[in-house]
Amino acid sequence: MRATLASTFAAVTLCSSAALAQGYPPPQYPPQPYPQQQPPPGYYPQQPYQPYGPGPGYGQPGPGYQQPYGGGYGGYRPAPPPPPPPPVCCSGSVRINPLDIVTDKSVPLEAEFAVIGPLSVQADVAYNFGIPPTFGGGAPQGIAGAGYSMGGKVGIWFTDDPLRGWYGKGVLRFQHINMYEKATDGPRTTMNELGYGAQLGHSNVFGRDGGFTLSWGIGIIYVANAKNQYVTVSDGPYANDGCGGKGPTNQLCIERPKLDLLGQLAIGYTW
Repeated sequence: MRATLASTFAAVTLCSSAALAQGYPPPQYPPQPYPQQQPPPGYYPQQPYQPYGPGPGYGQPGPGYQQPYGGGYGGYRPAPPPPPPPPVCCSGSVRINPLDIVTDKSVPLEAEFAVIGPLSVQADVAYNFGIPPTFGGGAPQGIAGAGYSMGGKVGIWFTDDPLRGWYGKGVLRFQHINMYEKATDGPRTTMNELGYGAQLGHSNVFGRDGGFTLSWGIGIIYVANAKNQYVTVSDGPYANDGCGGKGPTNQLCIERPKLDLLGQLAIGYTW
């Protein structure tokens, strides 16, 4: 019995040595499978990615749709709307000033244009059908006048768009008016006045790209060459009167102060 076991052990030893000599791995036990784990409660297996969109037989997507993009949702979606174009206002404005018809006895026309950045230039022209009253002076009843006035303004705008919003302006104005007695249509007295000043105001444009405009402002003007004017009149209630005392015979004094107020309430169109 002992001889048999010794022979068997010797044979196994020889076979293993021969196998190792030939490069074969030693015999191993068969691997044991791992136990299968169960998913936790509430677990749902992830479905494969399926693009959302028209299925077979529905044709191509209509206009306004684009290819799926990243994010895991896919499908077609409407393209975002294009951004609105930038506003094109404002480069010019034309206005009339009805307030001057009542206060200054003139029919004015204003044209203003944006030039560089917040700066603008304005040209004013008016027909005078009377003698413009002034702050503290004016023409007495019975004296008529006719002529014209013209001027210009340079404005600076305190907003992003010129010709819209708050502004400040420098003012230059020239007036030429012939005065006479209405009853006798007597000799003319010519008045030429040159003044300069400043004005502050606001312009409302009712439209994104321009439209109806309402502009208002207030200021002051200094007339360096203003002086009292004498108009020849006939003997009557207007003779030898005006300027705070008796004047020359058949001469009516019209007081013209050097400092005056400016007012504006204009309507028009801006583009």
